[in-house]
Amino acid sequence: MPQINLPLIPTSGPWRTVVRAATQREPAHRPATAQRLQQLIAQETETPPQPPLLRAEELSKSIAAGTSAAAHELVALATAHTDDAPLYCDLLLKLPPASLAPALLAVPGQAAEVVRAMATLLGTHKPPERGEVDAVIMWLMNIAQEAVDAGELDLLEECCNGAFEWDADWDQWIPQRHIADWLLTLTGDSASSVAAALRRHPACAAHFTHLAGTFRIDHRIQAAIGVAAEGQHQNPAL
Repeated sequence: MPQINLPLIPTSGPWRTVVRAATQREPAHRPATAQRLQQLIAQETETPPQPPLLRAEELSKSIAAGTSAAAHELVALATAHTDDAPLYCDLLLKLPPASLAPALLAVPGQAAEVVRAMATLLGTHKPPERGEVDAVIMWLMNIAQEAVDAGELDLLEECCNGAFEWDADWDQWIPQRHIADWLLTLTGDSASSVAAALRRHPACAAHFTHLAGTFRIDHRIQAAIGVAAEGQHQNPAL
């Protein structure tokens, strides 16, 4: 029971709000159930988890300062939140791909998830703009080049699938110039993987029909572009 001249409510600290709520003179003003009281206690005494975007902002500053461990943590954070469009489109997309490439290539399976999420999340939290589409395509193509250099064919194909799908839908000429130049550099297994991706996205391949007759391009990529050109000729409306 309350004692005379002994205050019930702490003067400060997290329990002040809890005690104040639990000792209101009017019962209707107190937590109605034990669960509500537990929720209030947790709200006042426990530190809520940090939103992924805020943690990512801190990590991005560390990456800019040259802390390599921060890039690995950021990739792990992105892998754990592949449904967080602001994390990807408002932060990750603005980081230079080269700053993340070593961390991505350290765990190719995680990298594929991050790449896939980057390609699919754009436009899910706000309508995409042409500049953002350009940025996504170029981001994916930069990671694709890193995958070529590392011989990570699965990651390469994932990058191409995302970039080629956006290119097919938006027909962005600035990224297309980069992709066209890039296609001319590919050989071996990388060329085979990219040719397969072009066959899966004929509307994108049709944007590079001007390369079909050049001898400087791998024959498999040339064939994929040629098939797209034939389909475009047969169906000009496409």
